[in-house]
Amino acid sequence: MLRFVLLALLFAAATAQHVAPCRCGAFVTTDGGELMLYELPPVEVHSCDQNHPCQARCFQEFEMLSGGGDLDFITSTNATVGQVLCEAAGVAVDGEYVYAYSELCDGPWEWTGDQTMQPLCCTDAAEYVPCEVGTTLAP
Repeated sequence: MLRFVLLALLFAAATAQHVAPCRCGAFVTTDGGELMLYELPPVEVHSCDQNHPCQARCFQEFEMLSGGGDLDFITSTNATVGQVLCEAAGVAVDGEYVYAYSELCDGPWEWTGDQTMQPLCCTDAAEYVPCEVGTTLAP
């Protein structure tokens, strides 16, 4: 009987699916490099070699939470996506697009291919303002 229980436990452990950590974040480019403005809710993939599913899930999460990358989209907290990102930045941001990135199993952050529809402009007081025409950088 003990052998049967041990065999069943070994089988269960061998066939159990492991969950690999997949993190998603919203980044802007600054003079000092990439700056994470906001970490999105983590998503689950089944192994550390599933880079494409991790990127795809982060792309979907970014699209859903930002209304398709719209900085003027109203979030569940009644603030615009732009305002949430400016508060997270804590510094002035002048015409930078926000990019969605993914990180799988503590590996490097990789661009998912998604970005905001418009550039982000934040005042020194961390307030979201529309960028003036001609002051934004091309994506």
